[in-house]
Amino acid sequence: MALKDANENPWYILMTLHGEQEGEEIDWALHEKNRKLWNAWSCQGLPLEKRTELATSARIDVAETEWTDEIAQEVQRLFEVAFLARNPELAAAPRIPDASEGIHISCLNFTQPVALRYAVFCQDVLCRNSKFKKVAEFSYASFMKTAHFSNRTHFDGGARFTGASFAKDAYFSDAIFKMRAEFEKARFFDDSNFIHSKFEGTAIFAEATFTHHARFSLVNFEHAAVFRGVSFEKDADFSGTCFEKRADFRNVKCAGLADFRGRSSISQADEYRCVVHPKLDSFGDNTLFSGAHFQNCVVFYRRRFGPYTGRAKEVTFANAIFDGPVSFEGAAFPHLLPDLTNTTLPQSTKVSAESTHWPDPPGPLKWFCKRRLPEGWKKPEQVKASAAALRHAMTRQTLPEEAHFFFRYEMNAAALIGGIGQRLPYGLFCLFSDFGYSIARPVNWLAGVYGLGLGALFGWFAESYNLLHALGLAAVTSFANMLPIFGFQRVYLADVYKALPPALQLISGAQTVLAFVFLFFLGLGLRTRFRLK
Repeated sequence: MALKDANENPWYILMTLHGEQEGEEIDWALHEKNRKLWNAWSCQGLPLEKRTELATSARIDVAETEWTDEIAQEVQRLFEVAFLARNPELAAAPRIPDASEGIHISCLNFTQPVALRYAVFCQDVLCRNSKFKKVAEFSYASFMKTAHFSNRTHFDGGARFTGASFAKDAYFSDAIFKMRAEFEKARFFDDSNFIHSKFEGTAIFAEATFTHHARFSLVNFEHAAVFRGVSFEKDADFSGTCFEKRADFRNVKCAGLADFRGRSSISQADEYRCVVHPKLDSFGDNTLFSGAHFQNCVVFYRRRFGPYTGRAKEVTFANAIFDGPVSFEGAAFPHLLPDLTNTTLPQSTKVSAESTHWPDPPGPLKWFCKRRLPEGWKKPEQVKASAAALRHAMTRQTLPEEAHFFFRYEMNAAALIGGIGQRLPYGLFCLFSDFGYSIARPVNWLAGVYGLGLGALFGWFAESYNLLHALGLAAVTSFANMLPIFGFQRVYLADVYKALPPALQLISGAQTVLAFVFLFFLGLGLRTRFRLK
């Protein structure tokens, strides 16, 4: 669709009666003269009581909202002069729009900066498919009715809505913000809609207030998204939103449902490592929810906490408060566990305790070389505390499998704290039984111990017996060494043991001790796996 030049639009002429902004910097003296005439035109017909209330809310002088005959004549004169000067091909200027009509600035090409700071809009604003080539300055503007900045409206030079007030619905769906977008301390008193919009620069919503539903679903934040200190008094919908860089939700307050669920199409074979649509549900390299207060349900279903290229640097929910249920079901933390310092998870917490959703433990070989540890394990105290918090949440729900999953993360972190002597028991515990969870590891170790005794004894017996006899005797003797409780040594093999040289007696004794240890770990694994009392 071809865009018209903004100077062909009567509402834009009304906004710039004393002249357009030119260059990169805003002429604030010129802006003030333009704004006063605009506010007087926009507020005409309102009673003094309403204008006083509006001026107080918009932080302007009430005299600025007064519409008199002198002002009407001046506006008429300046409008005709400005319109004809900017459109010389026209013989006459159109009529001035009626103040009771909506403000139609759609499908326009704004080539100069648009300065409307502290401007008042008492009418519906329709700005669809327009393009702002330079900065759009709407800071502290007051929109008394519905504001539409949607349908592929481009803000190429940055958009400033700092402190703006939206009394009715605010639509920014499908809008494209090419540079920095500022909504700091903006107030949305009705529904706000940013669905499918795109922020190619930093997006700042710090300390904004959303009195009604806030919809940010399917939004793409290519740079930092700052929602620090935002107040969501009803539902906040961030489903399917992609945060490619920093997502700052520190000290956010949400009284309604907080929906951060993801929408990725995932391979069934490997849920979070084969992603078809990688930019639908991810948080970026810094995800900050510290100090957040969620008074209702919060959902992070199938959300990925970390970029698809590179590594997450920080994921924190430290000091967060969850008054209602919280769901991390299907959520993935591929690079590091979230920081849950001083955070109490509710009993209804849902978490997917599956290895594909969490970072791989470093393993015993890296425990003694901290420089080779993955980034997410370089603060083991924090990892240990977070894993313990998740374990406690699972234990309160009597979910032993999930609880033991996070217990293993807790033990892996504990193996990185302290000196060698303090860490060694954890290392052995992991190596032999995966912290009491594995059945295969102790079985493999038992097989190794059995094979060690079998080989040593077979070499000794082969000197006195034929090979088959020697192999059978070595097999029985090695088995008897590992299970002395059955008494085979005393009943059947007393003479054999007396004839063994000291080295083989030492090996036999070592088999007995080691077998006891590995049988204990095997029993522990069976008990854990099958939830035996």
